[in-house]
Amino acid sequence: MHGNIKLPRIVKVKCTSSTAKSKLIKAVNKNQRDKVDRNSRIRARPDLTFAEREQGRHLHKKLDDKYK
Repeated sequence: MHGNIKLPRIVKVKCTSSTAKSKLIKAVNKNQRDKVDRNSRIRARPDLTFAEREQGRHLHKKLDDKYK
């Protein structure tokens, strides 16, 4: 079979390392910026629950207060 292959628009990737997740997100977004065809948008962002986002905000605030 020849022809165009349809790729899924959303792919979920689980990373146990936040560093690996950050590098993956930056690489995907950089790759998209380098493409000429802007019609096929590819974007990556952290898939966090509300609780995880709140926990991150709380930790950032705690660290900011500690190092002021």
